[in-house]
Amino acid sequence: MILFIMVAFGFFGLRQLNSTVRQTVVTGDTERMLTRAKEALIAYSTRPDTTNLGPGRLPFPDVVTNTSTTYDGLGETGCVSRTWVSGTALPSTATAANQLALRCVGRLPWKTISLQIDNLPADHDPDGVMPWYAFSPRLMNSTIPGCQYVSPNRIHSTTDCGGIAWPWLTVVDAKGNVLTNRAAVVILIPGPKLFTQNRTVAPVPDSSAYLDRVVVQAGCTAPCVPGTYDNSRRRILGFTLAADNAVNMRFIQCADISTVASNDPNYAHPYRCNDKLTYITIDELMAAAGRSALTFAADILRRFYAAKGYYPYAAKLGELDCAVGQEHGHIPSGPATVVCQSGGQQFGTQTSSNPLLARYDWNWFRDNNWAESIYYHAAPGCLESATPPRCTTDLLTVGSQTNVQALLIEAGRPITTIAGQIPPVITPPYANSKGANQTGWGAGYGSGTTSPADYLDSVINATGSTSRIYDAVNASRGSSVYNDQIRIVNQ
Repeated sequence: MILFIMVAFGFFGLRQLNSTVRQTVVTGDTERMLTRAKEALIAYSTRPDTTNLGPGRLPFPDVVTNTSTTYDGLGETGCVSRTWVSGTALPSTATAANQLALRCVGRLPWKTISLQIDNLPADHDPDGVMPWYAFSPRLMNSTIPGCQYVSPNRIHSTTDCGGIAWPWLTVVDAKGNVLTNRAAVVILIPGPKLFTQNRTVAPVPDSSAYLDRVVVQAGCTAPCVPGTYDNSRRRILGFTLAADNAVNMRFIQCADISTVASNDPNYAHPYRCNDKLTYITIDELMAAAGRSALTFAADILRRFYAAKGYYPYAAKLGELDCAVGQEHGHIPSGPATVVCQSGGQQFGTQTSSNPLLARYDWNWFRDNNWAESIYYHAAPGCLESATPPRCTTDLLTVGSQTNVQALLIEAGRPITTIAGQIPPVITPPYANSKGANQTGWGAGYGSGTTSPADYLDSVINATGSTSRIYDAVNASRGSSVYNDQIRIVNQ
């Protein structure tokens, strides 16, 4: 009898141990997939392409339409709407009503973003290992006026897509507490099916067969926000833009289902939610896009120097046209007739007479207004007006490096209070350079501020135009009052 009991306990103990180990492995695989998917999306978003969209764009989700009858890993040509039915044509965005009804939700287009998926599951994904994906319609690139380009100014405005005040996405924790309401992208992995979810082979199932719903009960243990949170939400008839803004298209990070007791007072039961998610805030996305824009600008400047033997004159802050003799300000990207040095060479104009930019699509940089958020300083010893041999004296200092020929700083979003943002975008004190709301670029061409403190965040950077001394390249971006990204340009 004793021997029998020992064997029985050993069997069930080993079974429980195997279950725990398996759960740990599954959880680890899920976390790795979420991390890889996030990295792949950012990498895709921040590489320039031939469509003039440039860095910051996002691929459309992979959905099943009347022409794309399976999940093929490729992004479609548009977003679904709240009334869209899986397997039918995507809605046209030609009408204002359809623009207001957008739902950019579907499966992650893993082929489009070059994400390697190991042990590729069947199309209906019975185990729920394929990531799903949503992004704010504010970032939809389409024929909607104002939505074709991703630019620092457009991203940081309060309205987009032809003046429609779409919110960023909101992500909440397992009890409804807001983690962020500035998510540009949410990536979810469904996990095994729960309850009545039917992941059939045909017809190919839609989001409700994968993503889950949670009801946080009134009277839940604080801190909590009672309400219904539905990650699969798409087909909500009668919703208005105001209602969408009220709920901010929320996604919930499910609690570990094994830890939620059947009588847990925080939730309606049975509790059926095993989605895991990660997200990319608009600030993360634009910081990555800014790094890509800096790389592009630095390459253009190096090619210019290689062709001419000096760097171009800058445009004054608040302007985009070159000014002869100007060593600091913006990268010149004004009208094609603007001359960036006395020799007559134009900068940033791709023509048959100017092959300098033949390998590049300058349009995305110019049209997306990246020059407006990038500060440029060429050492006086490296300009056309310097006595040859150039770049031997009168150089810049960046951190401990004293031989810098030219400098680029992507200024990022102006450090200013934005009401209602979670976590807070900024609270006083503001950027050390100003101690008040930064203005940054103004409302349009030629309307920007002329003060470096409205662009650059540290006192050292803001006074660099006269001292020719700047922060080190790796100065921390961890502070909420500092988002300058610095790039050295040397031959």
